[in-house]
Amino acid sequence: MKRRLSAVSQLATGCFILLVLTAIHHLYGAILFDTPWRGHVAHIAFVIGLALTVCLLFYRFISLFRQPAGWLFLGLAILLPIGWIGFYEGGYNHVIKNGLYLFTGDSPLWQRLFPPPLYEPPVDFWFEFSGILQFVIAVWCVVIVPRVWQQLKA
Repeated sequence: MKRRLSAVSQLATGCFILLVLTAIHHLYGAILFDTPWRGHVAHIAFVIGLALTVCLLFYRFISLFRQPAGWLFLGLAILLPIGWIGFYEGGYNHVIKNGLYLFTGDSPLWQRLFPPPLYEPPVDFWFEFSGILQFVIAVWCVVIVPRVWQQLKA
């Protein structure tokens, strides 16, 4: 019989995939656009991953801290990988940016919402695809959140 991952494990998997994708995406963007400052997000993703790992280790192996560690993991997961990376970075910086560019081109509105040098017009498929994929993974994680909530309440 195939054992199903717990909701916490599913959310952790989604968050870690999102963090690794984000690190690769930003390192690739730093090289592609000759903007080394983008690379710092890889370090931030590592620190977030470390914090989530500590929460999960406490949740899994130290029964005294199981509940607080589980809730802290859920809170950090919602705020950082899902909210900040998935919805802001993936949603605003890529889904909305690309959608608006598709319909308005390099319009004054697009330039006002996405000013250079912080933002680049969509010129590289893999950079934009990996950015949009961050949003897709975050949406998948959001679907799991209510099950994690129920698992932690039990």
